Amino acid sequence: MSKIKVLWFTNVEVNPRTVSSTLNDSRRGWLSTLASHVYQEIDLQIVSVHHSKKKVKSDIFTNYYLRPKYYLLRRFLKWFFGEWDMEGDLTSGMIQVIEEVNPDLVHIHGSEKQFIKIIPYLNEHHIPVLVSLQGVVSVIAKKFTAAYSERFIRTFWYEGGGSRNSLFPKRLSTIMKQMVVKAKREERLLKLVPYFAGRTFWDRSIAHLFNPQAVYFHVDRILKPIYYERCWSSDNVTNQVYTIHTTLSNSAYKGFDVVAESAYLLEQSGFVFVWRIAGISESSWSVRAAKRKLGKKFPKHSLVLLGKLSADKLVDSMLNAHQYVTASYIENSPNNLAEAMILGLPCIATDVGGTSSYLENNKTGMLIPSGDPYALAGCIFSLAKNIEKRESLGKQARLISLKRHSPSTIKTALLEAYHTIIEGRASVNTNSKL
Repeated sequence: MSKIKVLWFTNVEVNPRTVSSTLNDSRRGWLSTLASHVYQEIDLQIVSVHHSKKKVKSDIFTNYYLRPKYYLLRRFLKWFFGEWDMEGDLTSGMIQVIEEVNPDLVHIHGSEKQFIKIIPYLNEHHIPVLVSLQGVVSVIAKKFTAAYSERFIRTFWYEGGGSRNSLFPKRLSTIMKQMVVKAKREERLLKLVPYFAGRTFWDRSIAHLFNPQAVYFHVDRILKPIYYERCWSSDNVTNQVYTIHTTLSNSAYKGFDVVAESAYLLEQSGFVFVWRIAGISESSWSVRAAKRKLGKKFPKHSLVLLGKLSADKLVDSMLNAHQYVTASYIENSPNNLAEAMILGLPCIATDVGGTSSYLENNKTGMLIPSGDPYALAGCIFSLAKNIEKRESLGKQARLISLKRHSPSTIKTALLEAYHTIIEGRASVNTNSKL
């Protein structure tokens, strides 16, 4: 029996050498990790965006690249004007790849990029399409200003200008405008999706809100191997000062302002601690924004900004902390929280989006309200004084996470979804009208 042919659309390039490697490559992302578990079972082809690369065949799959037209001109205009679209309309390129591959099924990983623009074409040509929900831009766009006033968004310069990336300064409103455009596109096109894959009760609810007739498949995420192999223990923490770890990206809705204000409150209480934060640095605009917002309430001593770390160094930092914190205003199934939980760290997270599907309050971690630095500081302080509670939370988090992120279970779930869709696609309404 021939293998089913599945065409992936991915936000990042998937390197076949990384996928087929038998070594524990800490640089391997979650998509490459997923591909490494399924490529032998299916005829896999992968599409991503690159300004210069052409189709590359390998023994395990073929990489197709959508090449934006007039890339150098677009790059110049973006540098000059700031809001210029670097990709343009890639629909014709997507159609060309689909006609060449002739897939049994198209799997779009994430609704953030313009890949979802191909859904009407797929429906019209009766090619089944599965969309994996990662972040839901429609919700993120509404939460983007949760930390800051609209006036702040209009007046804050996230890019100073005079650099290789930007000739003129750019306001934070530039990012907001781009997110609103993506959100409108997402809201319009997800109504046409016949099949969704997700990981939380939250994204399942949103999928059925967009299309009540859609079929939803629960498919969890495989993490990097290093997170399964290492394990936190309070006995192995060598830092003498109480240490908190957080990993976040340079985005307003990730809650760095809440982290900073919580640190200030803990400093004011006399609590001695160090809060290490990976993913951002002093030059990150989210740090500058928080400093401007908080003024004198920005902590003076406790925050250590680590910047971007390799997976190995990130895990070392996490395992040498006493607890983990994430303070986002919105999330679906945060990778950083999943990584902390499977390592067995005691975790505090904001009760937003799909987080409660990952972390059960007072059993596998602690949930707090979003945007509440007092609740966060108080929870940190309480756990710091209760080592038995921290160890219990960490142990339960690891047990449930090893089960949830089991590679074999996830592989089976994804392949079963593929076969179910291909065999039963006629029963789903794929109306392509907008």
